[in-house]
Amino acid sequence: MDMIWEPFFCYELRGGRTPLGAQNGLIYGTVQAQQGELLQHVWRRVCLFIQRDGVFVAQTWSDKVTGAYRFERLDAAETYFVIAFDHTGMHRAVAANDLVPEVQA
Repeated sequence: MDMIWEPFFCYELRGGRTPLGAQNGLIYGTVQAQQGELLQHVWRRVCLFIQRDGVFVAQTWSDKVTGAYRFERLDAAETYFVIAFDHTGMHRAVAANDLVPEVQA
């Protein structure tokens, strides 16, 4: 089953950067939450930022079944961080930093 995601792109990037879509970097991951003693894959909003200055790049929702998320067409020379928000209010947001995109062929 293919992952379904609908990204929202922010093209108002400061500093004369190339708009999202001009590069071939890829960042992906999985969102999980503690459910008792187990980790469960969860559906959450995931936001992507450029690490050096905090500029918002894009957002997506992780897959409802697998918890997977994916951001494509990123500048592979940048380092990023993601924040996953729990829209249910049960958990606080979590972040992952120092993410370097994989280069797609």
